[in-house]
Amino acid sequence: MRIFGMFRGMKTRPVLLWLIGAGLSGALMSGEASAVYFITGNVLLDRCTASQTGNGLTDLAFCAGYVTDIADTLDRTTITVSPDSGGHWQIRACVPTGVSISQLMDVVVRYLRASPDVRHFNGSILATKAISEAFPCRS
Repeated sequence: MRIFGMFRGMKTRPVLLWLIGAGLSGALMSGEASAVYFITGNVLLDRCTASQTGNGLTDLAFCAGYVTDIADTLDRTTITVSPDSGGHWQIRACVPTGVSISQLMDVVVRYLRASPDVRHFNGSILATKAISEAFPCRS
């Protein structure tokens, strides 16, 4: 894919924790059904599956950054979230060395396509769940 050429050889940069924190804060608060998110699973899926031409490149670059930041934050860190659906998830991921940004995007897209019933929830929570399920810590 053309967009990923610009990411080749780059180390993933430190996460913009405020971005993830802003996304997680809605889920960690009261869990009201009327919560509003900047990026829902529906929006994230649209951006991560955009065309590789024109404005689609901007959407794909957004997706790459969003998913990479989540993976960097999540890697070997345990996070407890309370999604709108109720309950709590203890989430931890151990992303192996060598996993590419396009792989992370594929993982998130596969999860979102398989979970249409929750795509209206916070995109960062859904991407976090997708990455943690794909790359669980073994110990």
